[in-house]
Amino acid sequence: MEDKRKDLMVAGLYLGDVTLLMAAITEDLPSYVQGFDLERVIPEEGALDGARAEIDSMLAGRDRLDEIPPEVLHKVLATAVEKGKFLSASRCLDLLGERDRFVEDLIAGAGPKLKAGDAQGAARDLCVASNLESETAFPLFQYSGPELHAGCSTAPESCMTRAGADEAVKGALEYLLEGERVLAFIAGLDAGEQRSLLPHVALDRDPDLHAFFAAFKRTHAALSDIEEGDLGTLKSDMRRAAEVAAELERYL
Repeated sequence: MEDKRKDLMVAGLYLGDVTLLMAAITEDLPSYVQGFDLERVIPEEGALDGARAEIDSMLAGRDRLDEIPPEVLHKVLATAVEKGKFLSASRCLDLLGERDRFVEDLIAGAGPKLKAGDAQGAARDLCVASNLESETAFPLFQYSGPELHAGCSTAPESCMTRAGADEAVKGALEYLLEGERVLAFIAGLDAGEQRSLLPHVALDRDPDLHAFFAAFKRTHAALSDIEEGDLGTLKSDMRRAAEVAAELERYL
């Protein structure tokens, strides 16, 4: 196998990028890998040597590749999941024909973790399963957010913001996760298990959530200061002005 193609496979393995693997086995290298420089992609010498050794081991005895060996795809799949490259992971699963089994194994593993008190591990498995069960391979909950409040102005009693705690937690999990099998698993959990999952699912979906809530609290405190301070002073001044105006009316 020529060096340029092997370099593409090394990079694909290291980055969890199945597109680079597929480029390596094309008859003519695609334009998007022209000028590809492996050492710029993997600048760490130790990491580069390790990835090269893995590819050399997996491709031993092969002069030419017409398809990606399953063991290479499995390694790239694991790296893609670890690095959050779910489009690449999804394509690996399609090439392996293992999407359903992989998703089902993740969901099956979440139950024991939850029972053992590892809500964070269970949440991670469910988030990964949700991503890989989805046709888009990444969460789309941000786009459906407005729908949660669509009827709040016309039917405020039915608004999510007025839901009971357990109903709100279940609704939040259904909002953040997707996929028929993942949601069926969520529906089978009791209220306590759902509550234990929610903060970890939310953090997996938005790792900056703590910073958001800290900023939200600061904003709320600032608005409260304005309402209790500046607005209070303004209301007092307006009442005083009304009293003075009422006094003046007696002389008109």
